Amino acid sequence: RGYNVLIDDGPKAFDSEVQTKPARITSLAEKRLLSVREICQKQRVDRHGVVPPQAPTLTAGIDIQERAMYWTVCGFGDFFTGGPIAYGVFPEQPVLGPYDQISVTLQDLWPDQKIDAQIYLGLEALINQLCSVDWKRSSDGVQLPLSRICVDRGYKTSAVDLLVRQSAHAGVLTAAKGVGVGAKDTPFEDRKLSEGEKAGHNYQIRRVKTDSRIMYALVDTNYWKTQLHEGLRIGFGDKGCLSLFHVENEEQHEYLAQNYRAEFPTETFGRGRKVQEWRLKPHAPDNHLLDATSLAM
Repeated sequence: RGYNVLIDDGPKAFDSEVQTKPARITSLAEKRLLSVREICQKQRVDRHGVVPPQAPTLTAGIDIQERAMYWTVCGFGDFFTGGPIAYGVFPEQPVLGPYDQISVTLQDLWPDQKIDAQIYLGLEALINQLCSVDWKRSSDGVQLPLSRICVDRGYKTSAVDLLVRQSAHAGVLTAAKGVGVGAKDTPFEDRKLSEGEKAGHNYQIRRVKTDSRIMYALVDTNYWKTQLHEGLRIGFGDKGCLSLFHVENEEQHEYLAQNYRAEFPTETFGRGRKVQEWRLKPHAPDNHLLDATSLAM
């Protein structure tokens, strides 16, 4: 058990869960997940930034923290077949790694601005960067645009909402707020919507109560995190298979895979439904790329 924690979650988890605390009981739902190593090994032939021919619809998710922003660009086809084609952090770091070890921050880039302006400027720069990349399909070299970028509005909401409205890329931007809909909660399809609001597949487009001009997506994170891990378990050739882009050394995907395994599911029942409810592990590992990928889906 201790060695598995050390390999899958890193030294921080090992110190927290094994050396100083009793081991957390692993649920049957969690045992079905791919390990960090197995996620790293789930690679297709296409390399970084290249769009798989079976996944031509490009979406992105951005998770915002005080000092940096984590992002994922995904390609999807029918039945959500596809997966990440690129991911990273802004500002760019010498090495992609834990949030508490980043060496270049938003505050370094804009030291004379307050935090809301730093978030606004960082988002603006990152979105411009993602929209300027030539994302090309591997089969024919055709350049494909980003069809949607979902931006986390859970932190510094006003700055995010303002950027989404004012950006030169506003047509592809959606501010989003994740919420875990549990088995005992009213499912999205049974919730009432106001005029102009609409429901999608485990998300809703809602109006901000204090300003009806502002729309945002309310996203069921329990559903989409479950779909992510179910997709990773599906084998190549089957519908809904999710995979990572090819790298020479599988350890290059280790931080992403650790983010994907930063939370654990608990199978719950209520209102005639079975739901996997996701929670952060006790040692509080980074889950920023998990959140970014879930938003991209």
